[in-house]
Amino acid sequence: MTKQVLGLKIPFRLGENGYFDANMTTIGQVVSNIKNLLLTKPGERRFNNEFGSGLYNILFEQNDIEASRDMLVEVVQNDLDKYLNGVIVNNVNVGLSADQPLNADKNKIFISVDFTYNNISTTTEVEINNN
Repeated sequence: MTKQVLGLKIPFRLGENGYFDANMTTIGQVVSNIKNLLLTKPGERRFNNEFGSGLYNILFEQNDIEASRDMLVEVVQNDLDKYLNGVIVNNVNVGLSADQPLNADKNKIFISVDFTYNNISTTTEVEINNN
């Protein structure tokens, strides 16, 4: 029985059986879909200009990012509910660069999403910076 490729893993890297590493499990593909959504700015995706997350807009506003923590959690939950059917968000944790003592980049946030899909619970982490 051959394994079925469900999609590409995010971040893109060289795979063992082809040009890019691929997801062979549904939960692995959901994790890649979450990372893709959260790392895409609205307007970046061709023919679907609304797709993407507003995280970058919040990150680079002239506001106190510590005060924006609740807003970041709300944006992640709303974006996942809007674009990823079947994903139930259990918890979203937002870590700021100030929380990471070894991190020198002040324009970085660390997001951890605990979610359930088809009665399988898992966690994925996404790092967003100004690169």
